[in-house]
Amino acid sequence: MNEKEIFRKCIDNLQGFKPIRSVAIREDFKTLRDKEIDAQIEIEFKNGHHRFGVEIKSLLKRPLPAYLYELSRSNDEPLLVMSAYINPSIAADLRSAGIQYIDVVGNAFLQIGECIHIEVKGKKPDHPIRTVSNSLFQPKLMQLLAIFIIDPAAVNQTVRTLAERAGLSKDRVSVALRLLKEKGWLIQSGKSEYRLTGKRELFDQWLMNYGDRLRPKILLGTYKASPTVLQELPDLVKNYLQTERYYAIGGELGADLLTNYYRARVTDLFIYPGEMVKISQYLNLLPARDYNVRFFSLFSDDIVSDKEKKGYRIVHPLLIYAELLYMGGERERETAKMIFDQYLGELFE
Repeated sequence: MNEKEIFRKCIDNLQGFKPIRSVAIREDFKTLRDKEIDAQIEIEFKNGHHRFGVEIKSLLKRPLPAYLYELSRSNDEPLLVMSAYINPSIAADLRSAGIQYIDVVGNAFLQIGECIHIEVKGKKPDHPIRTVSNSLFQPKLMQLLAIFIIDPAAVNQTVRTLAERAGLSKDRVSVALRLLKEKGWLIQSGKSEYRLTGKRELFDQWLMNYGDRLRPKILLGTYKASPTVLQELPDLVKNYLQTERYYAIGGELGADLLTNYYRARVTDLFIYPGEMVKISQYLNLLPARDYNVRFFSLFSDDIVSDKEKKGYRIVHPLLIYAELLYMGGERERETAKMIFDQYLGELFE
């Protein structure tokens, strides 16, 4: 189902709600790029007319793209998200952020003051919702995509080099390059050169697949450290690993180091998987659900920032940004926006 079909079906669904008398399309599909929304509609209720800015997403996953939060705050009219299907957890995220929505299946949330409240939840699609580019966002291929987002020029390197950089087989790299070309994200710009196009869209799709695809594969374990060890943990790991293997700080502590704005409660460390047992034993860490330390796989040296912060190695802001959005709180979203503005926005200029 493409975006135009989603739009038309959601309009039909809106017209089926009793409080709604009519729905008029004020600005049709893809004519509002200056406002960064897909359409503008006006809904007539018994007590008057209300305009909405519309953003259409074929499929939403956690973490939600940060620009949705920005759009919900920046436009004069409320933001209405339309999608093929919005599952219950995503619906809860949207409601908590004050973002209104409707999907093709019939789930909806609209709130206008205290007079109009429409909420339908629990409806499921008859068939699984598939996205056109779903196969591109397998966990392993997402490792390569992260490198392309960080370093777009890498698309012109040899398959062997890319396989080494991303920790993949050459076959997987070849598949990723083929899929990027098929989806129109990798186009030929010279006799033997290619370039990424639609980088922001690729970035948004990567983010939406981070939480349920890449993250579970790179999360190595959760542990509990004593207060004394936790306070000195970055230095202890740094001293233990700097002469042996690479490490990097990510997540909450990485956000704190980047912004001096976020107070970290958990220490996230990216390490080579083979080091985890030795490090956890060295620091007397115990596996725990009630954790204050997380280990992630340092699947490529390319995801380490080329600049240290306060003497510590940190992962690229891309991974820190994705983790903050995955966490989903207001403070995390604020910090994520700061990181995007300071470190990531230039990737899409």
